[in-house]
Amino acid sequence: VDLLITTVEQLAGALASVAEDTPHAILIDDAEDLSDDSGVLAALVADRHPQRRMFAAGAADVLRSSYGHWTQAVRRSRLGLALKPNLLNDGDLWQTQLPRYGPTFYPAGRGYLVAEGKAELTQVAWQ
Repeated sequence: VDLLITTVEQLAGALASVAEDTPHAILIDDAEDLSDDSGVLAALVADRHPQRRMFAAGAADVLRSSYGHWTQAVRRSRLGLALKPNLLNDGDLWQTQLPRYGPTFYPAGRGYLVAEGKAELTQVAWQ
């Protein structure tokens, strides 16, 4: 079942309708613009449900300065993808360091995969 959720309030209801034993992915774009006054997103990140994967995308420069934002818990996973990265600063999102010298041009889908404190240049699927 594909659902398009446009508010945090809709997310809680949609999650209740998904079977517990069914794998599902939650994709959040523009995460830096999404406030979590109700605590739904923070609870979702903390839940670590074995059948659920959550992906949050946002502007690195805004996320770096978003203290107290629900995305801080996502960043603590130290797993992410920095596309068209700022090599000097974007590693801070995951408490790691990106290579100081890398490509000067990043086509669509090119960047660094960050996992377990290490960064590796990668190309993700692009159409």
